[in-house]
Amino acid sequence: IIGLIAARKISFLLKWFKERTSIAVMALGLALILAGLFEEAGLAMIIGAYVMGLSLSKADISHVVQERLTPIYTLLVPVFFCTMGMQLNMGALTSWPVLGFGLAYGVIALLAKVLGCGLPALLANFNLLGAGRIGFGMAPRCEVALIIAGVGLSDGLIGPEILAAVIIMVLINTIIAPPVLVALFNIDREGTRKPVPGDKTSTSLSFEFPSMETTDFFVSEVAGVFESEGFFVHQISRHPVLYHLRKDVTVIDFQAAGTTMTFTCRQSDVPLVNATMYEALAALEHAIRGLRKPIDQREIQSRLLEGGQGSLSTLHIGDYLNVNLIEPNLEGGDRVEIIKELLDLLARAGRINDVDAAFDAVWEREESMSTGLQDGVAIPHGKSDAVPRLICAVGIKREGVDFKSLDSKPSNIIILTLSPKSQPAPHVQFMSTISQLLNRDGRERLLDCRTARQIHNVLAPPTVAVVAAPARPMPTAMNLQDYIKPELVQPNLSGNTPDQIIGELMALLEASGFLRDAKEATRVVLEREAQLPTGMEAGIAVPHGRTDAVDQLVCAVGVNKAGVDFGAVDGKASNIFLLVLTPISGSDPYMQFVAQAITALDATGREKVLAAQTPEQLCQALTGEKVE
Repeated sequence: IIGLIAARKISFLLKWFKERTSIAVMALGLALILAGLFEEAGLAMIIGAYVMGLSLSKADISHVVQERLTPIYTLLVPVFFCTMGMQLNMGALTSWPVLGFGLAYGVIALLAKVLGCGLPALLANFNLLGAGRIGFGMAPRCEVALIIAGVGLSDGLIGPEILAAVIIMVLINTIIAPPVLVALFNIDREGTRKPVPGDKTSTSLSFEFPSMETTDFFVSEVAGVFESEGFFVHQISRHPVLYHLRKDVTVIDFQAAGTTMTFTCRQSDVPLVNATMYEALAALEHAIRGLRKPIDQREIQSRLLEGGQGSLSTLHIGDYLNVNLIEPNLEGGDRVEIIKELLDLLARAGRINDVDAAFDAVWEREESMSTGLQDGVAIPHGKSDAVPRLICAVGIKREGVDFKSLDSKPSNIIILTLSPKSQPAPHVQFMSTISQLLNRDGRERLLDCRTARQIHNVLAPPTVAVVAAPARPMPTAMNLQDYIKPELVQPNLSGNTPDQIIGELMALLEASGFLRDAKEATRVVLEREAQLPTGMEAGIAVPHGRTDAVDQLVCAVGVNKAGVDFGAVDGKASNIFLLVLTPISGSDPYMQFVAQAITALDATGREKVLAAQTPEQLCQALTGEKVE
């Protein structure tokens, strides 16, 4: 009880260490300390460790601790079972009295779990089917019994015969429960007597996008924005995409399926989600504007065949290529025939489930941008779920074929690759390895080859490891009332344009000593405004930007009762303005700040803000706290 009550305090203490691995290690340290205290009190140490785990189960760092301690878990669990097995006297298992007692003990233990967990479930709206599912679901959990038996054996309280009986009991429960549980869940009926009401405080928000690529962009951007807000972002699943976000008592889930992104959260957190999506939209708009500038496609493609220094540092082509997937004398007369010829090689080897779908994926990529590089090399490729993993086929066309290459020369060396769309595959690593192999010497050696075996020997160098990237630092927390002060609000702005409004609010921040460079900060905000107007609905605008002209999140608030056009989504003028600045390298929770401010600016809140005559009244209208 004390642990559950103190969970948030413990979580706050652990988050003081900031780096996520340190948080997990300190949580483990607390568990060990508590286990020692329980042991000293005459109880089993496992109870103390369990209490600490239970205390942190509802904390926002629970997934962080689980993820970082997985290697320790993976190491110690086999060690535990190994040491338990080493204490077993195998001769005892051949004793009929031990076998008889173990079987009876196992049946009794199974009934104890089923009845002990199932009967109380009947008092909690479950029917017999639901109670059975709960009872048999708990039955295989026998590790505590093994621990207690191990302690008893080491203290001389039981002998090897009793330990052998315990092992038999564990085997019975572990083997019988799963198939029974599967059978119970295969019964197409509800496990409750009455329908379970949904959570009335929870809601779902769905966003539709024009393509899966756009959805992927928003998934990545939203996860990054929440992480910069101080949320602990946990990716539960890649396929389907499912994320779990936690910060203090705020819990948000979102998933992506096809072109739809769906959030599940409390009703009070809807403004936070909307503000985050709006910020992601601004990032997309910024990316699109950048793409409108000319890109030197030829330069980027020509660099693909530039080799790195030193030895090959990616993966081993031999893991994806064998002699049956190599054709030393391609017969096709154009790139369509060449691609189909290589796909036939893969189909005959049983590497493709749907040849037509595979061709469509490769040809779609070919039409978007030709894969003919230079120096006689072409690498047609694509992504399709017609393949379960990355696959590759290689062919040589002696007289060459037109792949619309950069140097306008025919391609002689054609390497076709396919990777699954919905499964991770080292596609980019593979392309990098190919680029290093096909240097001038490599191309000459391939064209000298006459057999598939010779080509395979050229394309299968030794493997080396890949170095992982460092983890991102953990963000910090915030409090809305700490940012809205009387000296930073102006209830009577006089500007008539966005530039003038932003200038007035910047002057408030500069006068309070929050800006190192007002001109730079203004430039950043105006540049962000040019990317995508920050006018929202209901007369609210939130001009903002990231700049190292500030050390932390700062905010200036102003009101212009006549209204100024900030390009609001409802086409109306904006009256209430929140200018927010955050440092580029910081992790201030900008989105949470904006979401909380927008929540305060409901219909009643807007009326109070517009009615405010003094900075103190305006602060009180926004924060709900009286300012002396």
